[in-house]
Formats: sequence, structure tokens, C-alpha cells
Amino acid sequence: MRTDSRRPVSLETIRHQIDSEPRRRFLVDEEKRAIRTALQLAKLRRALGVSQEQLAEQLSVSQANVSRVERQEDLYISTLRNYVGALGARLEIRAVFDDGQVVQIEFPEPMVRPIVTAPTTAPAR
Repeated sequence: MRTDSRRPVSLETIRHQIDSEPRRRFLVDEEKRAIRTALQLAKLRRALGVSQEQLAEQLSVSQANVSRVERQEDLYISTLRNYVGALGARLEIRAVFDDGQVVQIEFPEPMVRPIVTAPTTAPAR
């Protein structure tokens, strides 16, 4: 009979292993960014009171596809544009350079109609 002789590894040891290997550090940072992005998309959708099913119907995709988009670490810009467009927003991307120059990257309007409409503000008096 064989027994497992592995001992638990401390969190500090794991952190040291990650920080001492640039490739591991890069992969962990990429995964953290992906999780933050996914949480933001799902949070935005929920804040607007839209279910994954409603969004899927509007985008003509399955609910599983919407869930996958919300968890995916690398999205096509067109997918993200249509996702936020269905929520009544438009996608804006800026390139910010070290010298402070900012370039707005323009995209065509999303290919879907929004589920929710952006709130309109009353004219100032």
C-alpha cells in the first residue's frame, strides 16, 4: 500500500515560487486580470437587472455563451462591443502613452439593439 507523503505547502512558499519565476508571475497576473474583467462584466449586467438568459436572447447566443464571455480572459473587441451594446452602452478604448498623449480608438456601433436604454438626463434650466 502506497501512502501520499506530500506535505501541505504554505502560502508564503507558493508566493515565493511564483515571484521567483517571471513566467509564473506573468501567468498569475494574467489570470487575475481575467477574473477582474469577468467580475466587471457580470457586475455590470446584474446592476442593470439583466439576466444571462435575457442577454443571450438579445445577442442570439446561448446562456452558456454569455457565461463563457463573462469568464473568458481574452475577448474579441467585437464580442465585448456587442455585449456592452446589448446593455445599452458603447465601448470606448483609449491608448495612453508614456508622454501623456491619449488616443481614442473608435469603433462602429454594436450590431445588436440594447435590452436596456441609457438613462437620459433632463435638460439644465
